[in-house]
Amino acid sequence: MTTKENVFNVLNQSKGTAVSGEKLAEMCGVSRAAIWKAVKSLREDGFCIDGATNGGYVYNGESDILTAEALKAFLVS
Repeated sequence: MTTKENVFNVLNQSKGTAVSGEKLAEMCGVSRAAIWKAVKSLREDGFCIDGATNGGYVYNGESDILTAEALKAFLVS
């Protein structure tokens, strides 16, 4: 799994809760600079990820793209 995928998974599981760049880096086993690049790329892909200095990154579940997780939510079993 790529750093970008790992960052998305962590933020998606923490919807609405801020996760610091330091914590993301620790969880993904990469540098904070790598986290910043992954978040930047996710934003460019259409994911609404908020971030603030000393506040961490927050993903509220909104995006401009359709994900597998979003499709699963609409499937009827």
